[in-house]
Amino acid sequence: MRRSLSLFLALFLVGLGLAQEVCRYCRGNLDLRPFTYRDAIYQVCSKCRASLPKCSLCDNPCPQPAYRDGRYICPSCRNTGMFDKGRVESLSKAVVGYMINLLGAEAKALPPIQLVDYDEMRTKFNQSGRNVDVVAFYQPYNPELVYLLTGETEVESGSHLAHELTHAWESRACIQQDRALSEGMACWVQYQYLMSGGHSSEAQKITRHSDPDYGASLVYLLGRSKTLGNAAFIAKVRKSRNLKDV
Repeated sequence: MRRSLSLFLALFLVGLGLAQEVCRYCRGNLDLRPFTYRDAIYQVCSKCRASLPKCSLCDNPCPQPAYRDGRYICPSCRNTGMFDKGRVESLSKAVVGYMINLLGAEAKALPPIQLVDYDEMRTKFNQSGRNVDVVAFYQPYNPELVYLLTGETEVESGSHLAHELTHAWESRACIQQDRALSEGMACWVQYQYLMSGGHSSEAQKITRHSDPDYGASLVYLLGRSKTLGNAAFIAKVRKSRNLKDV
């Protein structure tokens, strides 16, 4: 009974704006500053801002110790991120279902998804001869897989899967393409997937990608699909080697 009364009083004071805000981590109240985490806005005091590392995913103050792959991941990103293989399996089925409706039957036989931590992602990607940080990539053989980094949100993960699985679809349905068309088409499917879920701001970000094989190619292909209609556009992509052939 006493606990219920205390909770009621705390909620009442919050409603009146009289409750004392405290630091998310140390519960102190010295020089608080709000930070927008994935799930809510939390106050962090000056002491914690100075001493705590930044979350590798949201760049906000994050408690130690580090996650198992060396990244610092705050409680909000840990709770909202894609760390569970079951969730990823359900998401990938939804993405593939969308792609079948959009692209055709070849999308039914797309490769499996492997959820990996940052250290394994770096190892796998470096083995492909590239040395940049990525959140997902398509490995075409030995074996054919799509690697997906743990910790991204469901929307981000679905977007990355749509992009990488399009590369797998291209390997089945299209003739050999140059980089501008291959990446532009993957961005086009990624854009359509995001728009279908109502994530227009995330979709628009892709059109502003600094690499022209992504951003500029996407803008060009969006124009072509609008002119041709999606069915004729996709048929054209299947037979084109270069972006300007579409």
